[in-house]
This record gives sequence, structure tokens and C-alpha cells, in this order.
Amino acid sequence: MNRLALAACSLSALLVATPVLADVVVKKAENFRDKTVNQTLDVRTSDLNLADAHALRTLDNRLAAAVREVCGYAEVRQPANWADMMQCRKDARARAEADRDALLAARLAARGDPAALARLEGTPLRVGG
Repeated sequence: MNRLALAACSLSALLVATPVLADVVVKKAENFRDKTVNQTLDVRTSDLNLADAHALRTLDNRLAAAVREVCGYAEVRQPANWADMMQCRKDARARAEADRDALLAARLAARGDPAALARLEGTPLRVGG
């Protein structure tokens, strides 16, 4: 019985963690300060019901994680790098939130048109460059 319970817990943990691991497709530079490389992440929305408040929170969490991934991390002891990272995060977050709002507005406008709504399904949000 204990083995069965352990197997069930392991399987449920795997199923819960899998969508989080597959949320984003990384297309980024190694260094956030490298302005010549287009650093982006596509944040998947196809598995979310964007009419649900919980799904919107999940999307916001994915966007925040993507912003951190795109902009990287910097040492506080290196003020120039820290300032660049913080500005990158601010700009990337603003663009991501604008794209999210545009997607939600488009879905709202397409409410009465199933074909238009179907075209919007699965549209990834791009974070970064």
C-alpha cells in the first residue's frame, strides 16, 4: 500500500511540474547586456483558459519568469550591470503586459465570432527584445 501511495504521489508531482517546465521556449543571448542579439522567450498560452482568474495569475507568473530569464541576473555589487538588468526587466515587463492586454482585448472583441476566437487560441506572448 505504501508503494502505491508513493507511486501516486510521484506521478502527481510529475504531472503538476510538467506544465511549468514546458511553459516557455528559450531564445535568448547568454548575456543580457549584449544589445546586438534579440533576446526573447515565447510564453505559451494554449493550455490556459484566459477567461479564468486563476489562469490569468498563471499567465502573469509565466510572464514574470520569462522576464527574469530574458534579462538575467546581476550582482548588486556591480551597479552598472544591476541598473541595466533592472531597466531590462522594467522594459520587458511593460512590453509583455501590453501584449497580454492586447491579446485579452482581441479575445474579448472576438467573443461573438468563433472563427476569430479560434485564430487567437494558442497565440504565444513574446517577452523581450
